[in-house]
Amino acid sequence: MYFSQSTGGFYDESVHCNLMPPDSVELTDKHYRSLLDGQSVGKQIVAVADGKPVLVDPPEPTTNQLAVQARIQRDGLVSSSDWIVARHRDQLDAGSKTSLPASQYTELIQYRQMLRDVPAQKGFPSSINWPTSPAWLKTLTQS
Repeated sequence: MYFSQSTGGFYDESVHCNLMPPDSVELTDKHYRSLLDGQSVGKQIVAVADGKPVLVDPPEPTTNQLAVQARIQRDGLVSSSDWIVARHRDQLDAGSKTSLPASQYTELIQYRQMLRDVPAQKGFPSSINWPTSPAWLKTLTQS
């Protein structure tokens, strides 16, 4: 097996023949397998000065990456209860009895607003105080 620093890729001589990048360096099977094992647990493969690949810890996420991850988590939490809000509003519009008591609906709306306010918290995105969902909500949103 070969590794190319310029492409960051592995090349098998029996497959790639003369199409391997000129900076390809040969690896032992043991080295190749250890790189794949390390990558499978979150390590990154990078080349050192001689072009040989080594395993390193990935860099810490940037503030922007943390913010994106937090917003994705927040959006998922909000959307998981969208159907409950829609059902409640439909029932009200139809003049039907609602599935949720008014107190639970208010609690749900307040929880959803607290989720939307997460990015305004002091310390966001490195330190987030996630709001606690209403206990009864978990029974409705479990798959």
